[in-house]
Amino acid sequence: MISILVSPLFYLIPLGTMLCLLRGLVGRLSLSLVLASACCAGFAVLTVLLQRAETLNILRGGFHGFCLLILVATAVGLVSLLRCKVKLNIVPPALLISVGTVLIVYLYTYFVLYHYPTGDLFQDVHSMKGAEELGRFGILSPYVTDSYIPIKQAIAGILIRIFGFDQLVGYWALGPSTILFKLLVVFAASSIVPSPQHRAVVFVIISAVVVNGEFSNGILCFFASLLLMTATNKWMRKVAETTGIKNSSMLLAALVGSELLLAPRWTQLAQAYFLLAVAATSYIPFLRFSFEMSPPGGIVTIRKRIDPVLLLILLMIVSMLLIHRSSIILIPIAIGIGWALALPMPRSLRPCLVTLGVALPLCSLVPVGVAVTEYLGILNLTNLYEPILSRAALLVGSNPGDDFALGTGLRNAILEWTRTVGLNFSFLLAATFLFTILSRSGRALWQDQRFSVPWIIGWSLTLLILVGTPFAYRASFYTVLLFSMSSSVVLLQLWKSARCPLPFAIALVFFTTGFYLLTAHTSAAYRPYLEFVWPITIMLSLLAMMGICAFYFSRRMDYILLVGLATLALSLDRVGSKFISMPHSYGRPASQIQVVAHYTEDDLAVAQALRNFTPEATIVSDLYTMAIVRARTGIGGPVSFSNLDTTAEKRRGLLQQAINAARMADKSTYCKIVNQLIDNGASEYWYAVRRISNFKSDNEKPSETRTLFVFSSKTADWATTLGEERVSYFPNARPLRKEEIDSIGELGPIVANSNGKTIANLVVCPVEELFRGLMSPD
Repeated sequence: MISILVSPLFYLIPLGTMLCLLRGLVGRLSLSLVLASACCAGFAVLTVLLQRAETLNILRGGFHGFCLLILVATAVGLVSLLRCKVKLNIVPPALLISVGTVLIVYLYTYFVLYHYPTGDLFQDVHSMKGAEELGRFGILSPYVTDSYIPIKQAIAGILIRIFGFDQLVGYWALGPSTILFKLLVVFAASSIVPSPQHRAVVFVIISAVVVNGEFSNGILCFFASLLLMTATNKWMRKVAETTGIKNSSMLLAALVGSELLLAPRWTQLAQAYFLLAVAATSYIPFLRFSFEMSPPGGIVTIRKRIDPVLLLILLMIVSMLLIHRSSIILIPIAIGIGWALALPMPRSLRPCLVTLGVALPLCSLVPVGVAVTEYLGILNLTNLYEPILSRAALLVGSNPGDDFALGTGLRNAILEWTRTVGLNFSFLLAATFLFTILSRSGRALWQDQRFSVPWIIGWSLTLLILVGTPFAYRASFYTVLLFSMSSSVVLLQLWKSARCPLPFAIALVFFTTGFYLLTAHTSAAYRPYLEFVWPITIMLSLLAMMGICAFYFSRRMDYILLVGLATLALSLDRVGSKFISMPHSYGRPASQIQVVAHYTEDDLAVAQALRNFTPEATIVSDLYTMAIVRARTGIGGPVSFSNLDTTAEKRRGLLQQAINAARMADKSTYCKIVNQLIDNGASEYWYAVRRISNFKSDNEKPSETRTLFVFSSKTADWATTLGEERVSYFPNARPLRKEEIDSIGELGPIVANSNGKTIANLVVCPVEELFRGLMSPD
């Protein structure tokens, strides 16, 4: 219960801490923009400062004191908000639709697909491991999250140390807080749309597409980019009236260019200090820039206060560079969109609007056609464009490998963009396109900058994504933002031109729902996932009832039915896209799936029993089981890996040999291979051991290796895979055979046994000879 109550502090701690410095902006800018920006910047600042304390080796001894100071700063910052007055500039039905849509998707994800305590933790297992290590042992390992600053493990570690926060409960409990944070960001970003009516449409669509209960560095970086876009748009609208468009644009370009060029040379600590300095300037009310000119007749002094919007632009740029490497893509896109939407359209370009508006959507069909021909085996162009994409990937800090393959290619780009946009929104785009080229009133919209500019920018960005530009799919949400801005203008006219066809709209959504159900029940790939279809069936029933009401009672219930239709249509896109993408995300399991999870309750029970051990031990098991045990104990393993099953093939092979040796009760071979793995690149293990044992030199090592060998039927399956072969994402619930348990028991005492399905024993290996040089370090 305590974990549920304290889960909002995950966002309130960075928010309150940063508000201590940003109180000078409260009242000068919209409250939603200040709060959302403070939260994003607070995540970056707190994490980097804790990293600095870890580097100085003072975090482990003083972590409790650091936590108390952070909580005091949080309280001071939040108390300052009590004097603020909140004004809602969103139509109330828009809030109702957005909350209803998000709630349906949240319930489907966390209570239909997942069943507490089992769920799809996926990459969260790494940050959970780091948070347990920090909260329980005071160690903020730099090897857990690799190239990203450890935001989740830093903030969750504070909650674990002070409140005993249970991260597994938090995986479900943090969802509502995450949703509120994202709605706050979308609320702030929708302010770039001047009309309240159009703003409501944008807010509803964006909330339905981007708001969910998930949190990661990449997601946080995207939402920070929305704030950067909003601040840029506000600043351009403001300064264009005073200093001129040309001067302000050049200043903005110079600012972004210098940040992107200098950022790789900055240390994370230097960037954090700069971020703090920028934030502090907003609190000094008398800080001004002074310029003196000497015209004929005397000296004129011009004093100008620092622009608060420019401060936010600086804050978001530096924060994004710290948070995630995708900022290299998102910063130019966010600033470019904010800049373009603020500028008046020159009359000389207006004749080109129709040409671009029609040509770009048609050009976007070309990469789709190429992907289809490749899928059917008619044409193969991969060898031609893959070297180009590999070179382009270096610009965003990516190296060739498994993760690189997931971020490039036409097929991946099309799947990610389609999953983001959704089926019903695609129909809306098609209707908009046909309306603006076939209808007289629709063609007049091309001269309306509110429609044409977002439409053209949106399709330009879509084309950039669909050609397979490395990791450009991370900007897919921006296409939805731009298309929703165009739709907000055309939707009302389209609705009136079609004479308010509520029954037709319900029928259209009804057929899209039928498409999801038909696909689920006819395709063999979806048969293992039929357990998750019933919410879509309920939506189909509700749509049928709405259709009946629309035909017989539309005059009395038109408004209510329209709101309900919008909620169901947007929710259906999210729920349907989640269901349709399951075979692509999780493969094709051999049996019916009851819950989307990569571990069992027996794995959790064994992990709970192993929490009595310290990081001086190491977890040895298959990567899936090792991931959940690490996440629950904070204890590392002998190999490093990303995702759930991505590691160097040489290390995979050695780990499989160690598991097979343990199954045969061959302790000598098991210890030999484990020592070999540990001595050549077990970065997380060695970092924790040296922090706890206080070795005087890096060459000093323990006299024995204490391993916790965790074994289940999935471990046995994983150890027999060869080459690129992979086991099922889902756990194997087969009980262990008696001879398997007896063989494992010969290695050492069994310290945990859950229903004979997952067991763990302590195996102590003497360190007599470490096999240096047999492997290259990670």
